[in-house]
Amino acid sequence: MIVRKLFILITFIFILTDISSAEMVVDERNIYIGDIVTLSISGNNISEKDIRDLFGAFDIVELSAHHAEYLLSVRCFTPGERLINIGDNHLIIRVASTLDDIQQDGLFDGANGIFEPGISHKPRIFVYIFGALCFIFICASITGYCFKKRKMNELTPYLIFLKDCKSLQPEHDGFLVSLTIYFKRFIQSLYGSNHLTDKTTREALMILQETDLTEALLTDIRKWLVQCDAMKFTGEALSTNDIKTLYTTILETAKKVTDLRNGI
Repeated sequence: MIVRKLFILITFIFILTDISSAEMVVDERNIYIGDIVTLSISGNNISEKDIRDLFGAFDIVELSAHHAEYLLSVRCFTPGERLINIGDNHLIIRVASTLDDIQQDGLFDGANGIFEPGISHKPRIFVYIFGALCFIFICASITGYCFKKRKMNELTPYLIFLKDCKSLQPEHDGFLVSLTIYFKRFIQSLYGSNHLTDKTTREALMILQETDLTEALLTDIRKWLVQCDAMKFTGEALSTNDIKTLYTTILETAKKVTDLRNGI
């Protein structure tokens, strides 16, 4: 709805005691639905009640008395022509609709085809391609994970231990700590010792004494763990030769333990 405030000033002059005819000069202009029209009405024998009765078909926005005249603001929400008789005068108010200003004698021009709802075919193709790529990516990820897990399951504890050791960096501060954890995990996987990685050197050796490890292997493992603890807790920097010796020794010990378990 186009709401505009239109002020039309119409002065009704009533000369005699009774309302008599008077000349009215009114500017002709379009009044649309919702427009506010303000009228000035004056006369000796006209009251506020008379004005409300005369304009009962309109929505009275405001009605106020100013000296010998009334100021009336009205609006209408339905199009059409309204005839108001005030004494011998006739006031015609035509309320138009904005659709009346559109001159269209025939049908509106348009396409002959039938419009289909939804997105066009080109965007649909991109959606399908994107969905296919996502599906391929998910399948590849699942396949890769399963293949990697299967490959890990096929590796022996000794091969897993070698793989973990090769990932270590000798110059790293936590080299000995990680190497010790990997070896305890290797023993744990072979003998099923629960939470061996959480045990101290003394506790781990007590558990290993209950296994089928030979006394020579137990001695080598005890010597290696005690030597690592001494180097870890002193905080002294390890020489390249020390690191190489510890690394080579634990790999040889792990190989001997594996051969023992395999009956070689």
